[in-house]
Amino acid sequence: MALSTGIDIACGDENRRGGVKTLWITERDNVTDFTAGSDHDYTAVTLTSTAVKFYKFEFEAFTGDFNYEGSAENGSKVLAISGDFQIPKQEKVKGATIQELFNTCKVVAIYEDYNNKFFTVGYDEVLEETAALSVVVSSATGKALQDGNAYTIAFSGQAAELAREFTGDTTDSAKFEQ
Repeated sequence: MALSTGIDIACGDENRRGGVKTLWITERDNVTDFTAGSDHDYTAVTLTSTAVKFYKFEFEAFTGDFNYEGSAENGSKVLAISGDFQIPKQEKVKGATIQELFNTCKVVAIYEDYNNKFFTVGYDEVLEETAALSVVVSSATGKALQDGNAYTIAFSGQAAELAREFTGDTTDSAKFEQ
């Protein structure tokens, strides 16, 4: 692949926002394929059946992020992915769902950022489903009344491409929990 163009920065680009606003997760084995567009995007996702979907996970505002850190060794370039989200107040209903997530083998996520852009994490055109993310969970009750009481969901994985923007329909309730 050769460099084919430069990058222009518009005034609106200087007013960007960080952070993740919305998060959907599904198990790696639920994804058959993503349809790659022509601009480093995915225009659609195909799931294994109508019985599975991307499940919406709400979390404490301004506690969610995904990060990519690139490295090059032995002639190969990869990206280490990390991300974490905090879900407030430990309780049995949240605990049961978080336990299911913790028990999964690997996951694929689609998130919306505060720039109203959607991105796919845990799948790429080089590694495909082997780019899926591992999930670990931690929880804390704090000591004082005003200390945090929450679960933290942490993701890690490896990719061969930067996250592709998902331009498909996240309002499709057959594939995305609303």
